[in-house]
Amino acid sequence: MATTLLKPPEIVGRPRADDDRFDLAASFLGFQGLLFIVTAAEAGFMAAVSGNAAGVGPVVTSLTLAALALVARVGLRKGRARRPVRVMQWSLLIWAAIDLALALLLAGNVLPMVGMVSRVGLPLAVLVLTRRRHL
Repeated sequence: MATTLLKPPEIVGRPRADDDRFDLAASFLGFQGLLFIVTAAEAGFMAAVSGNAAGVGPVVTSLTLAALALVARVGLRKGRARRPVRVMQWSLLIWAAIDLALALLLAGNVLPMVGMVSRVGLPLAVLVLTRRRHL
């Protein structure tokens, strides 16, 4: 009888050490999805105001990226979408690097600080949070 009192209680559903990192990465992915939705709304508004049909491409691209980010967020919270999230974040970083290089070459200046944080900082943070930890 005394041995059952000294035995540590069994914890059901004990959280893994990675849960906090993946929760934060999922929050950042949700924020990215919302940024893409706002970008799509802005591009759609500018296309409607200017009457330019070329604005449809940025709207479709932003809405596609928003859907990918939000679906990946749900998958990451369930623990299944680490690799697709990393591929998406690397492609966003490459896209941001190309955009930054074009801004430097064509306009002679860099993106505003908020643009740099949302285009470079968020993907880097998600990549760091979703990397594997080797003990």
